[in-house]
Amino acid sequence: MLTEVSLLLDEQLARAVVDDEMSIAAAGKSAGLTENAVGPRLASTPRLSPYASNGSRITAEDVKRARNDKHARKPLPPAAPAEPMRFKPRRKAKPR
Repeated sequence: MLTEVSLLLDEQLARAVVDDEMSIAAAGKSAGLTENAVGPRLASTPRLSPYASNGSRITAEDVKRARNDKHARKPLPPAAPAEPMRFKPRRKAKPR
């Protein structure tokens, strides 16, 4: 259930930055997320994953390219298969 809600939120964030032309920071703020949390979420959406510059996050330049393609009515570039986001600990936990 939570996965479906997360996917729906990600799709709405993508729609907000491309169709509504919100900034990444404004879209994140309206969803209760930090700006740094939005880029990876956008990169996981089918709409913006082809524009991810390094494969793991969307930047303002990537959003600009997606908007330009939308206005020019260009089809989306082919998408690479998305990998689910994974938790990576910052440091190894010490055994107690």
